[in-house]
Amino acid sequence: MLRQILRLLVCACILAICYGGSEKKTIEAICFKDACYTVHVNKKLRWTFTDARKECTNREGDLVTIQNEEEAKNIYGLLWKFTNTTPVNRPLKLWIGLQLKLKSCVVRNQALQGFTWITDTQDPKQGQFSNWLTEPKMTCTKKMCVSMKLEMDSPDNYKWSDESCSAQVDGYICKLKGSCQRVVLAGPGYVEYDTPFSFESSFLDLFPHGSSVNVSCGHNGERTGPLLFCLKSNETNVYQWGNSHLDKKSNGPFCASEELGCKYNNGGCEHECIEYPPNKSISCRCKDDYVLAADLVSCVYPDHCQSNPCQQKCINHQYGFKCSCFSGFVLAENQINCNNIKGCLKGECDPRIINGYKNEEKCTADLKIRHTPVKMSCDPLSIQFH
Repeated sequence: MLRQILRLLVCACILAICYGGSEKKTIEAICFKDACYTVHVNKKLRWTFTDARKECTNREGDLVTIQNEEEAKNIYGLLWKFTNTTPVNRPLKLWIGLQLKLKSCVVRNQALQGFTWITDTQDPKQGQFSNWLTEPKMTCTKKMCVSMKLEMDSPDNYKWSDESCSAQVDGYICKLKGSCQRVVLAGPGYVEYDTPFSFESSFLDLFPHGSSVNVSCGHNGERTGPLLFCLKSNETNVYQWGNSHLDKKSNGPFCASEELGCKYNNGGCEHECIEYPPNKSISCRCKDDYVLAADLVSCVYPDHCQSNPCQQKCINHQYGFKCSCFSGFVLAENQINCNNIKGCLKGECDPRIINGYKNEEKCTADLKIRHTPVKMSCDPLSIQFH
């Protein structure tokens, strides 16, 4: 009998070694209201830029774009958390979503040096965030990508370096759009979460888009509840838990108890819980200036963008909306339409001498603002302004 037990233990150890009983891929995550970020490092594998981006997009995300100081602080918080839970004994390089496109040139007088974020959403009217270790190598003929250095005790920590996109580095950082709060039950029960990256989620307060949650009701989980997903609601344009169609019939409050009514976790409601005698059935209600979300427990701002008032992008606010434009466009005087700036700030390099404009004040004739024309020539080794 003892021999059989020892044999089973040996087999279990072999399986653990051969099939990943010890964690191969180290993952850390941090979530905010509008996005979640994950860092991925594998002691045995390396990733090219393309491979890293595929890993992110397969899970409905993309490589991270760091377009302002606020987002940079979010990433620094993620990496600080990562280094506090995972021993890092050497400098690491991590892919981020910044690249120099083919047939584009490095441009010295720009914050991003001619590189662009993969999402192509940077606003040309805003100052661009950058954190270069050294200036990228001058080129007009190669596609280049960018890695971030992780070495907490070094002054070069978090600095960016240009790399060949085919270079293999230690890991990558993903960004997943949107997040959902923890499910609050209206009665006894428990929930089990699963994230797109199979990350141990017991310490997360917010969960990324694509996560799922299994709800079981009762003190012993004897009543099976719904399987929910973190999805973007078409009605309110926010992320919340629901089934694949955000059907209100399958949404909260979950595990409601006729015995407890609103006394248990405020009935699972974010704002107000309403009891209906005599059986103490409950429903949720929102405070002024909010509306009940499709999950029937959360409260959100009314969607002022639902009627598509903007020509390109609409940002919803509590009392209205604000329009914005895609990269290569600027907001018109009416604050609704977008004007094409015809590549003024793209920093693209053309093998011919081209006519461009040095400043964005005047890029299209319909703006009727003074401008300073400038000719830009492209050389495989340098860019010159005449």
